[in-house]
Amino acid sequence: MSVDYIKAQLNNFKLETIASKKEVDQFCHESPYLRTKREVQEELARAEKYRAGILKTLSTFANLSQEALVIAAQSMEEIIYNKGEDIIEQDDIGDSFFILEEGRVSVRRKANMRDAYEKPRELVQLGKDAHFGEIALLTAEPRSATVTVISDTARCLRMTKSRFDELLATTNKLQAENRRMIGRDVLDKVVAFRTMSAIEKKKLLDRMVLMTYLPGSYICRQGTTGNSFFILTEGHCRVTVNEEKGERDVGKLRAGDTFGEHALTDTSNRRQANVISVESVSCLTLSRADFRLLTNLKGKLLEAQAARGANNNGSGFKTNADLIQTSSLANKRRISALNTHGHRDEMRINNLFKRFAKFTTETLWNSLYSRLYRELLLDPSKQTDYGTIAEEVMHQNEQRYPTVQAIGAHAQRILELDPPRRSVADHAFVQGLLKTRNDVRDKLCKSWPAHQFGVLCKRIKMQKFIPFKKIFEIDSSGTAAYLVVRGCVRLYSKANAATSDANVPPKAFFEQDVGPGELFGEAALGGIHTRMHMAQAITHVDVIVIDDQDFMSAQDKDSNHMGTEERQKFLMAVPMFRHWDSYKLLRLAHVLIQEEVNKGV
Repeated sequence: MSVDYIKAQLNNFKLETIASKKEVDQFCHESPYLRTKREVQEELARAEKYRAGILKTLSTFANLSQEALVIAAQSMEEIIYNKGEDIIEQDDIGDSFFILEEGRVSVRRKANMRDAYEKPRELVQLGKDAHFGEIALLTAEPRSATVTVISDTARCLRMTKSRFDELLATTNKLQAENRRMIGRDVLDKVVAFRTMSAIEKKKLLDRMVLMTYLPGSYICRQGTTGNSFFILTEGHCRVTVNEEKGERDVGKLRAGDTFGEHALTDTSNRRQANVISVESVSCLTLSRADFRLLTNLKGKLLEAQAARGANNNGSGFKTNADLIQTSSLANKRRISALNTHGHRDEMRINNLFKRFAKFTTETLWNSLYSRLYRELLLDPSKQTDYGTIAEEVMHQNEQRYPTVQAIGAHAQRILELDPPRRSVADHAFVQGLLKTRNDVRDKLCKSWPAHQFGVLCKRIKMQKFIPFKKIFEIDSSGTAAYLVVRGCVRLYSKANAATSDANVPPKAFFEQDVGPGELFGEAALGGIHTRMHMAQAITHVDVIVIDDQDFMSAQDKDSNHMGTEERQKFLMAVPMFRHWDSYKLLRLAHVLIQEEVNKGV
């Protein structure tokens, strides 16, 4: 059948527009391959435009360029859920947000997650184009509700936290100036921050994230855990407490009010009230981790809390905050015969031994000692950078195995010494070990300058564990994070956290396996000293121990250590300021900036 014949037949139809005639010509002269390629490209473009259009409606992405929105849309993963499946579950720590392309879901919430007999209350049903889950990614707050599929199937687009964070970095640059403009006005209204200098306010605003909540959103929920402090910039909220018959209003919050500050300064880890948006509201949020970098704020917040308590009028509203934080490991490795729901999986069972043997062997072979050996071998200049010990080890041994063994022996010897007893060569060697690929370098200290990283390397220690030795228990107290240097560690979480029987010990549910270069227990560095996991050595394990005080001390090396009063006292001792009155000196002290200057500059 010729092209002319097909074209003649198509022209028998009434073509009312020039566009229709062009489509006929294109169809007749296009090869099937080019036609299919064009149609696929058009479908992809439509899908990208649809996804980008929904992302544009989110305040988080409102300032992104169209190009950045398209990149975000392309990075979303399509997932099909069946009827009855939970897409997200209440009180889980969020690691993704979702756009519902097809189907319907029910959003449900329980007032008391510890009550196994309570039936969840349906809040709303969502359909096509709905989105949910982005708030948990920004604030690290637990999920406030469960989202369950109620249609036969539901097709969702999911964006992971790692990709979300990359896009947020771009968003934050565009929002920085807008946030400062809003924040300056609000901080002038907040009693706790009125006395702050312009420099201190800038530091605070740089670390805060602007969030928008829809009407009826639970910004804080009584009894849950969290790690954020809030400044309400627009709109107003209700404050309620849970009672047997429901929720009772105890107060209101308006623009300029703050709440959740106990999350940053108090040892309690449970919210004592609900904060619910009455209309669309905007908040500036500060996480506990960022707050600890702003040491001068703690005294101001404590004073503001005391003032609020004095003017509380017996309402009983105290937003006792939360310190909980879970592991930041995004991809959980599980060498097990069980699936993610804890059920036996025949496919996993069939190759379990092979997978487990392969993984444990790799954790012993691909240690940080081995990675340091590889770096020194491929880049001989690093032998000089990492000190005389590194040079001697590489020159004395020619084979891989004895060299790696020697590197391990030196690292263990050095890290068993008290930090003051270590030599300059010892410190250089340990710093070289920590500069290999690992979570301390790539996540924990990613943005640190070299001198801060060096201070931390001087304070770390090492511990060794035999197979099946417990490193710490669930609910035990601990102030240190652990970096696996060699071997494998298995983490278990609580399986029956919802039980209300205090006499029943929490059961351990296998969560993930951790190998060389990976951190566990890092929540302790954010002030969370109650362990949420049990850690157990599976093989012989060497771990580097990072204490929270050492971590904070190294972190503070780049901060302005002198407070306003200290600067005022310093100025009083300077001859040229001895005749100034106290008020002038205080004003000058407010604007002074302390800086470090390296030798020779």
